[in-house]
Amino acid sequence: MSMEESISLEETNKIRIKLGLKPISDDSAPTDDKDKQAEDNYAKRREQEVKDRESKYLSSQGPQSFLRRII
Repeated sequence: MSMEESISLEETNKIRIKLGLKPISDDSAPTDDKDKQAEDNYAKRREQEVKDRESKYLSSQGPQSFLRRII
């Protein structure tokens, strides 16, 4: 005979602290931080891809071609 029971996060943390364990944090706040971090990582990745493409293009064109474009 097993019956499922649930306890609140606060109650869980009280028990964990009594046992010498770290309390569990509420995950609602870090979700926003994780989304922000993911957006930042994506933006950085896109910037790096653009730089890589430009670098590859310039190296494939050679220095004379580059100089003709800026003169």
